[in-house]
Amino acid sequence: MKKLKWPGVNKAILNIKIDFSFDEVAVIDTTWEGYLDGYRNAAEILSDLIEKKDHDLAKKDLIAIPLVFLIRHSIELNLKLIIAFCKEKRLFLNDFDFTHNLLESWKTCKRIIELYFDSAPSNDIKNIEKGIKVFNYIDPHSYSLRYPIDKKGNISLSLIHISE
Repeated sequence: MKKLKWPGVNKAILNIKIDFSFDEVAVIDTTWEGYLDGYRNAAEILSDLIEKKDHDLAKKDLIAIPLVFLIRHSIELNLKLIIAFCKEKRLFLNDFDFTHNLLESWKTCKRIIELYFDSAPSNDIKNIEKGIKVFNYIDPHSYSLRYPIDKKGNISLSLIHISE
């Protein structure tokens, strides 16, 4: 078995180059909206990279799972944003605990929509629920897309196919 080379003291663990010169100010938005926008934008960037025809297929395979995670996490943040907003405004008072389970969060959001939105088309609600069910099936507790095995050592994710 070939041994892996240790990166060394002066070698960066991640090869990410960010240059914040003194004339730039980095402001990180730590609100629900800021996190949501960050994950959604990262997903769009990776999606655009996958769509490029000249991009190496092997690299597309490597970024498929992180892309699906970014999309899933954007959905989770969006649901939690709606719930947090309603709790803050005292529009929806219940004992909802934030969870990684998309279906549980969706049930609360769906109830909020039914209570406060009279013009939400039922087809839209059905399509949203269908999409959430797909992501919840792939990764019900936000572990499967982050780790190759679960806490018991079982494979956490079967094959994902992203069509071109």
